[in-house]
Amino acid sequence: MFKSAWAGNEPLWKVWWGLGIPSCAIVILINAYVLYVLPLPTPRVIWISAIVVQIVLIAAWSRTAWLCAPNVKHRVWMYLARGWIVLWLLSQVQRTLQHG
Repeated sequence: MFKSAWAGNEPLWKVWWGLGIPSCAIVILINAYVLYVLPLPTPRVIWISAIVVQIVLIAAWSRTAWLCAPNVKHRVWMYLARGWIVLWLLSQVQRTLQHG
């Protein structure tokens, strides 16, 4: 499924629910770990690693969902999915800029 999804050949629902939701859950868990578990004087390598993992997950899922968006029965789902992806990415950028 991963190779097919990466190439944009999977149905959107499989990518959205099968890859998007687990990716989001992993990002949330990483954020919770960094915010509530790591002690304050944590080495930068751990912070940078957590950020890189999150960026890779978000970028991979966004790219895959974007490419698989046309694989729907009704075109409205393609536009809704792509609109959601753009708005979600913009909100992540805004959140990052707001919190530094």
